[in-house]
Amino acid sequence: MARSALEPKLKMLPGAARGRPQPAQLMLDAAPIPLLLIEKGGLILQYNPAACAWLGPLSDPPTGQNLWQLLEGSAADPEPSTPGRPPLGSLRNLTLAGQQVDLQCSPAAAGTDQCVVVITSAAERQRAEQRISRLVGYDNLTGLPNRSLLADRLQQALVLSRRKGEKLAVLQLDLDHFKDINNSLGYSFGDALLQLIGQRLGGMVRQTDTVARVGSDEYAILLNGISSDQQVAGVARKLLGQLRQPFLLEERQLYLSCSLGVAMYPEDGETVEGLLKGAEQAMGLAKAAGGDSYRFFSEELDAQATRNLQLANDLHRAIELNQLQVHYQPQINLKSGRISGVEALLRWSHPKFGAVSPAQFIPLAEENGTIRQLGEWVLRQACRQAKDWQLRQEGLRMAVNISPSQFRLADFDQLIAQVLAETELDPAQLELEITESMLMHDVDRTRQLLQRIKQQGVSLAIDDFGTGYSSLGYLRHFPVDRLKIDRSFVSEIEECRENAAIVQAVISLASNLGQEVVAEGVETEGQLNFLRQQGCEEVQGFYFWRPQEANALSALL
Repeated sequence: MARSALEPKLKMLPGAARGRPQPAQLMLDAAPIPLLLIEKGGLILQYNPAACAWLGPLSDPPTGQNLWQLLEGSAADPEPSTPGRPPLGSLRNLTLAGQQVDLQCSPAAAGTDQCVVVITSAAERQRAEQRISRLVGYDNLTGLPNRSLLADRLQQALVLSRRKGEKLAVLQLDLDHFKDINNSLGYSFGDALLQLIGQRLGGMVRQTDTVARVGSDEYAILLNGISSDQQVAGVARKLLGQLRQPFLLEERQLYLSCSLGVAMYPEDGETVEGLLKGAEQAMGLAKAAGGDSYRFFSEELDAQATRNLQLANDLHRAIELNQLQVHYQPQINLKSGRISGVEALLRWSHPKFGAVSPAQFIPLAEENGTIRQLGEWVLRQACRQAKDWQLRQEGLRMAVNISPSQFRLADFDQLIAQVLAETELDPAQLELEITESMLMHDVDRTRQLLQRIKQQGVSLAIDDFGTGYSSLGYLRHFPVDRLKIDRSFVSEIEECRENAAIVQAVISLASNLGQEVVAEGVETEGQLNFLRQQGCEEVQGFYFWRPQEANALSALL
């Protein structure tokens, strides 16, 4: 029978028996990459069609030729590490048929002196390495260096700065309220905006500097060859100013701001980790100050960050270790002169740091998720105490602050009902205080939740009124009983005409809406007289009593 024209042509050692293709040769022919089978001295035993592009121009047939004699370069005269065996591993930058190639030599089978050689174009290998390098060292979205590459460049810059006796600076910036853009306009829009931001930042620094994307909406900048802190401060101000300029995207004009932190070498740190951490801590301080600003790292800031870390960890066991207390500040009815209610305020006595300010540990609790546990504990403690005080003074109102995390719970109204049932407190004696920002977040859901709480008989108050961004048009649609004027307005009510006008407007607004007003932070007789003249119903502040323990207030009642 005649042989089929489709049967592959065999490339065999001269003198090999004619007949069916050998299994090894069939496997070589099927491989899409150039493969050779050689013996220990470099003699070519078999090869596949993909190898013809390299071997064909050199000799025909290549079988019986010595591979090492066809090569030029470092492997032209290889010496096996083990006598009698072919060289193994990678051989790079050789010349074959006038082109640069790499070879990968692997054992063909155990107990043999043969090996399989893979031929690779050196140029293709270099392109692959470049692609891998970009995947490893660059951000896919913006094309900027990522945190890993930034750390490498910072390490190199530190070595150079030590040698030259120069300074360098690491700046880290976080976009203010960028999450709102993703939530309102979508992540695709947000990604496109991040690309524009990266381009703008890249155009604001020198070629010797590095702009990197190190987080979802965080960037870092490495400044080399710095002469002074004033120079860095100038760069920081320039960055803030440029980011305030509008971004035009999809026919939308967007305005942004950022919080920026600075760490300097050598005064703020001498390692990659220390400088990156210092810049991030300083950035957090700028964000805590309201954003759209920059801060320099300091030793005090580092100590505060260490303290905050311990406090955040210790909050998880503060209840279990009986370190928390609820103090109560009386609220005075200006018509009767009697205590009409109290506000429950959480206090923490830390075994190492002593009394920790709520202004410090409440934000930490919000960040690490313990605020819900703390809030529920305070609610139960306050309701139990209110039940006890009902026997001393009928109608005494217990006001409890609610955190945004608590308020977002899907079953928050059920939790209120459960606590009231457990403590047997009359719902009319409980008042929940929420902030304006909580009120305006997801308005429809908030309105429905507040209505369910009101149906239980619980009263509602807006805390720190005037400091948020609630719409007066929306305010009348919420079942709110009381507005609490923030202490920042009351404290300067005698000296600042604007503050006095705001307080007058709030009292008038509440009266028209059928709501009562409580003024916080009353500390002087002049403040008290002004509030009384304007028709404010209730006040609280140091002029009367500071927050105190339950036993002390029980004696007062």
